[in-house]
Amino acid sequence: LVPLGGFAEAIEAMGHAAALAGSDHGAGPCPDLLPPLPAAPVRTLDEAEAMALFAAAGIPVPRHATAAAEDAPIAVAEFDIPVAIKALSGNILHKAAVGGVALSVAPNTADGAILRMRTALAEHGHELSRVLIEEMIPDPRREIILGARRDPAMGLVMVVGDGGAEVETGRGTVQTLLLPLQDKALDAALFDLGLADHQQMQHAARAFADFAVAHAATLETAEINPLILTGAGAAIAADAVIQLRDSEGDIR
Repeated sequence: LVPLGGFAEAIEAMGHAAALAGSDHGAGPCPDLLPPLPAAPVRTLDEAEAMALFAAAGIPVPRHATAAAEDAPIAVAEFDIPVAIKALSGNILHKAAVGGVALSVAPNTADGAILRMRTALAEHGHELSRVLIEEMIPDPRREIILGARRDPAMGLVMVVGDGGAEVETGRGTVQTLLLPLQDKALDAALFDLGLADHQQMQHAARAFADFAVAHAATLETAEINPLILTGAGAAIAADAVIQLRDSEGDIR
């Protein structure tokens, strides 16, 4: 199956395909229309690195800091609201699943949170050396997922839909959109989610799509889950995952 973005686009695509089929490529095979990513190792950025890239792309992120695990209680005290503490490692993709996330931590509970996290990670073969300390986003109303990956048939695609636990259970609405993003496709997806008039959601989705396209040559996957929508109308990336490839080894 070949995805098409509309009637006019389909006619234009078929014209290009016909021209390509009728052209003389010599004895060699038809050129790749969807070249593969570089044959290089995939590196998962740690969450602080991923948040920095998303922030640079214009996606709001919470106030956060990094610290050595033993210094976490001191760092937590610098925040005036409860925080999340997360294991900071590019080797742990799903931190919550292995006990690498503690929520609503206050300065007087930070030591216990770090001890429990260290014990849980050790049971899964991980050490806890550094942590990300992130303010809990006030007045959360809804969780959304934004994701991007390279599909072998469709090329670079983006998903937008209900995030958090809804993704795990499959109960939520999730739409898959082709990239580069077309405004009408995003508008329809947000309408289905009941978010057609949420300006910050629109901004975050477009910024995320632009980020994926800008890194298309090396992007393996990118994900924000959840993007938290607040009662004040903000859309903030509370979790960040980025995996990139690069033939020269410098993924940034």
